[in-house]
Amino acid sequence: MLKVSKVGVLLAVMALSGLMASSASAANWHTNGVKAFSSTNAGISRLVIHPTVGGSTVTVQCPTSGGTGTINGPTSAALPWTNAATVTPVFGSVGNCTVSGAAGYTVACGSAELRANSYSGGDTLATAGGGRTEGSITNIDCRVSAGATACSTVTGSVTAHYTNPNPIATGAGTLTITNANSALTVEPIGAGCLAIPSHGTGTFGSPVGAGVGDTTYVVDGPNAPYIYRGT
Repeated sequence: MLKVSKVGVLLAVMALSGLMASSASAANWHTNGVKAFSSTNAGISRLVIHPTVGGSTVTVQCPTSGGTGTINGPTSAALPWTNAATVTPVFGSVGNCTVSGAAGYTVACGSAELRANSYSGGDTLATAGGGRTEGSITNIDCRVSAGATACSTVTGSVTAHYTNPNPIATGAGTLTITNANSALTVEPIGAGCLAIPSHGTGTFGSPVGAGVGDTTYVVDGPNAPYIYRGT
């Protein structure tokens, strides 16, 4: 008969207990998803296009911007969480954008992915109000058109952070798109449009002089989405 020493049993129990404790203390993302949300008008938005070779910088400007989306959950152990939410930018109505001041342009976008990379703030539901998630919006795919003519695609990613309502479940959250570290590529559709460079890079944000700054969207409350990382 196989004999198992008391010391061996004790070590096995201790190892199992340690594994269980480690698993129990592992941090997860927590949200009130799956939950649809929308953001209120953030005002004028601007896309500055920088030609890859030669030419002048071009400005695409829309009088309104907002968005819709769905936060996922309710939990995830992933780090980074590559599909924390989907978001769809909305740039006003058809034909209400300008290109270098000329009217009649439209910017229409598909859904993109909000990626959660890190979190700072309270790590329980009771303390997570005002907590901030750093991340990016990836797989952006927008089209600029002039009337029925498709001009260009705008694809890539931008950096972003989401701040929870404070207190949770009674106020609004905020989603801020930063103009730093953005990676937007502009390419023609077919022959493209003469007003837009055939190839270039883009920087998106709120108008600041001839350039752009950060844009903060107020995510509708009450019961706006929250996201935090804790046990």
